[in-house]
Amino acid sequence: MTPAELLQSQVTQEEAAAALKSYVLSTPSPPDDVTLDTPGTPENALIYGLALAEEHRSQDRANYAAAAYRSTAPIEYLRIHSTEFFGLPVQAAGYATTTMGVTNTTGNLYGPFEPGELRVVNDATKAVYENTAVVSFQPAQLSPFLAWTGSFAVRAVEAGTVSNAAIGDIDRLETALDGITVTNTQPASTTDDESKESINRRIDARIGLLGVAGAEGLSSGGPATAAESIALSGRDSGGGCLRADGTRVQVTRTKLVRNDTTGISTIYVGDDDGPLDPADLTVVGDEVGFYAEWVTSRIATANVVAVVIAIDADLTIRNSKLSDSEIDDLIEASLPAASLTVPIGGFDVSPNNAVPIEYLEGTLREPLIGKATVVTIAVTLPAADVLFAVNEVAILQLGTLTITRIP
Repeated sequence: MTPAELLQSQVTQEEAAAALKSYVLSTPSPPDDVTLDTPGTPENALIYGLALAEEHRSQDRANYAAAAYRSTAPIEYLRIHSTEFFGLPVQAAGYATTTMGVTNTTGNLYGPFEPGELRVVNDATKAVYENTAVVSFQPAQLSPFLAWTGSFAVRAVEAGTVSNAAIGDIDRLETALDGITVTNTQPASTTDDESKESINRRIDARIGLLGVAGAEGLSSGGPATAAESIALSGRDSGGGCLRADGTRVQVTRTKLVRNDTTGISTIYVGDDDGPLDPADLTVVGDEVGFYAEWVTSRIATANVVAVVIAIDADLTIRNSKLSDSEIDDLIEASLPAASLTVPIGGFDVSPNNAVPIEYLEGTLREPLIGKATVVTIAVTLPAADVLFAVNEVAILQLGTLTITRIP
């Protein structure tokens, strides 16, 4: 074991001292290209070993410095950075799957159809799904008549939530077969590619897991952000807490609050839309509770409460080729991501936690940078800072936007 490896390993102080002493005595000097004041001495070897260890620590600091650029980094960089530097695999869009029920009212035998040969359609969304295994439709019994029924599994052709469907939404064969009717007997659901906001939030929590302070009411962020990291990424760091069916709960908002009176901390969790589904909240609570038991801590898991903030504003601009409706659409499209940047419980604005008017004005201005010269922005609704309870999350919505253009 080299001095660099020794200094980064988990050994006792006595073991480290003994190993370093042995290394010093067995190493008369560093390589010829290293020049020190007293070459060939044990002190020289020790300094050389410490320098190697510092080199590794400096590289770690460089990695964390690189992480500071995550706010403006492209999604491709974040995916690599999250996986390689922080051990957090990034969730890719999945392909929705479901089970189709089928009825045959004719005496015809159809099939066998090889995987991908049989396609069904959701007429409302135009999403297409293909059979995942060989399937045949048996004929009906004609005398006395008894329709044949069966089932087969399908997988969406297009990745992402565009192919999600409720029970009964997928109800047509792409190429019709006489006497055959189909309908999905289970929901079809999956997730989209993980967003930049979600990746960054999980990295922030993982950095906290390594000892960066981050939780309200705690002098050290270690225990707090460790619980938050588990809620965001799961115990296996796989991108969310695992449900029983192997899918993951996508928590995107967390906040841990300490209570010195009861001794029980509370971690508030939510997703992009606000509160979690009650079943998903139970899954996250079980994962966090498992962690808490190992560190002999007491942590309760609770849902957030969504607070819709409707924003009316007067906007004065010049030097823009965008139409009023294009400006309106641009700002409206930016608000979901802006909502996620508001911490649970609002910003710490003395003497209360709130979502300030100034923040809302900046939120409206940001999507117009480089597309219009903004002369003034005045938020008329809400009329004042919006006060937030400790468990509330902001859902920003655009109300009436009045646009004035000047030469």
